[in-house]
Amino acid sequence: MLSSIWLGSLLYFTCINAQNSTNDGTFNILANSGVSAIHGAPLSNGKILFLGKQNAIQGKSPWFNSMKKTSAIYDMMNRTVERLEMPSATFYTSGGFFPNGDFISIGGDKDNRPDSFSLSGYDGLRRYNFCQDKSNLLCSDESWYTSSEKVQDSRWYSTVENLPDGRLFILGGSRAEAQVPSRSILSNTFEVFPVINEVDYNTRFSFLENSYPYVLYPFVHLLSNNRLFIFANQNATILDARTYTKIKSLPRLDNDIVIRNYPFMASSVLLPLYPETTYNNEVLIVGGGRRTKMVQRLESLPSMTLAKHLETASDQSARIDLDVTSPIWEIEKMPQKRLMGNAILMPDGKVLVLNGAQRGVAGYDSVASNSLLKPDLYDPKAPSGKRWKTLEAIANVKRVYGSVAFLLPDATVLIAGSDPHSSPWSWGTYPTEYRVEIYRPYYLYFNEQRPKINSIPTDVVRYGETFDIDVNGPWDSACLIRSGFVTHSVQMGQRFVGLEVIGNNTLLAPPNSKIAPPGKYMFFVLNNGAPSEAMWINIGKASLFGGSVSHLHKRLWHMIQ
Repeated sequence: MLSSIWLGSLLYFTCINAQNSTNDGTFNILANSGVSAIHGAPLSNGKILFLGKQNAIQGKSPWFNSMKKTSAIYDMMNRTVERLEMPSATFYTSGGFFPNGDFISIGGDKDNRPDSFSLSGYDGLRRYNFCQDKSNLLCSDESWYTSSEKVQDSRWYSTVENLPDGRLFILGGSRAEAQVPSRSILSNTFEVFPVINEVDYNTRFSFLENSYPYVLYPFVHLLSNNRLFIFANQNATILDARTYTKIKSLPRLDNDIVIRNYPFMASSVLLPLYPETTYNNEVLIVGGGRRTKMVQRLESLPSMTLAKHLETASDQSARIDLDVTSPIWEIEKMPQKRLMGNAILMPDGKVLVLNGAQRGVAGYDSVASNSLLKPDLYDPKAPSGKRWKTLEAIANVKRVYGSVAFLLPDATVLIAGSDPHSSPWSWGTYPTEYRVEIYRPYYLYFNEQRPKINSIPTDVVRYGETFDIDVNGPWDSACLIRSGFVTHSVQMGQRFVGLEVIGNNTLLAPPNSKIAPPGKYMFFVLNNGAPSEAMWINIGKASLFGGSVSHLHKRLWHMIQ
């Protein structure tokens, strides 16, 4: 069942002006998210998916006519929000996209509602697709479908990454609610969905045990050489993405007693992959929390008490080149201390970092202070020591724990959420937020003409093949971007792949699925750093199931309906 809200009549703040307008960009309030946007993702049909929390008190909200409707679809074109019923509890789920654009929500929480309307979500699989008629894979209705299939381990606070064959790698989490899970309930395993080989089954992963206790929502990135980078607490390792065997351990990132995973919440990106650098793999980790001796003594106490004694967020970023013989972490000082932020790959190849605070820890009813309204910008191509700067654009909303942000096809950034309370009716300095903002970035204020894409291929673009585009205006570069699924400062599946230009309007597709896993990407062209609006493009054929994307989709469809 769906419910619609016409935002213009409900929300007095939809037309609020930005607080400032500078060459560094502007922030504007756009709309209401319909649910507390703890999780979010842009969909390839032009809509936005938000997942909220599930509890009985949510039903008291004036725009909640059913406690069951804890997900929302925001239509960017029509400015409406539709709330959808969830088949099982998605609170603190993870997620990823299949090659056809369908979204899979993996794991979640127990059912916290008194009416017990839904199933426990700990081992749940839920598919959001664009089709009401299950016999027709090409129709365009939107609905959630639950699956008789389950994940093989209960997973609360797990992480998902796309694999080269179109499937999903699922790592870690907890088997029950816990800010820092005990070893007995730690999901110290990984699995692959759907399962087709023996190595895809639930496998114990000693790396998580050895990195204990701060291992929830670990960072996972698929590298262009068919390996998986995994980071938890202060440790990092690399696995083979086909056999899932360990390739090597990386140096421990233990400088300045900084913890970078939940509840100290840094953010992480695989930096842009470019053909001119042979798709060199570098990872950037931004911020985190400083685990002082005082914090260590108080870690058995509730999060609110812990947060009051946390000294500060970290002002450090850490970058590592994974393609050199002996990788080392390069530490740089950021202009602002930050934890609970979001790191976003922009069309010009830079990294935008926003949201978060300078003090506190993540978790409900925890304490955060010194929220950050100005974003920071990181230029990976600049020399060390000159990569960071603070932008002068100022956000309208203070956003701490439970915030999301991601790039949209029009090259703007959507920001939503901030939910640091167990009750949606807690106000104060950091209330539960339902306002959605749009950040219009610095590059939209360049003097350069923005190119306009008229057409791109409508069929799947195969790996290593050339394809033609039609563009109005000058342009000099092009890229593919997948925003992925965002929660808890983790941008699951986020990816930037630069494209080789070989003619006036001819480009070369990525050479293989290790560089660009099969699926839908935003395709941008740029003129001296000023991006076009993107069009969605289908890249690659999933080879695992007989070399056909349609065959893969049918297999997945039958497995999870």
